[in-house]
Amino acid sequence: MTGEREQLFKDQERIRANVDSLKSGVSQRELAERFVTKLNEQEDRLETIARELERVVREQKAAQKEVLDRVQALSFTADLGTPPADKGQGRDGSKG
Repeated sequence: MTGEREQLFKDQERIRANVDSLKSGVSQRELAERFVTKLNEQEDRLETIARELERVVREQKAAQKEVLDRVQALSFTADLGTPPADKGQGRDGSKG
């Protein structure tokens, strides 16, 4: 989306330059109207992209919060048990 947005901005610069270079006359006026129509379409698309980016950021923040909440809610219990009772055996296992 960001790449598309940047490309739209570049296209708009080009179209505006073309509109500025037009003087008068029927064909130039038609071309100017065409450029203006294209600019309006691109502006609509830029607004859609901006809304979509805002939605994605909100969803990302919500997901990060959910992960953090779940991690914080985790508890870990280890049952290490008790070591086996020493029944009079030495370190080598022989009775002593």
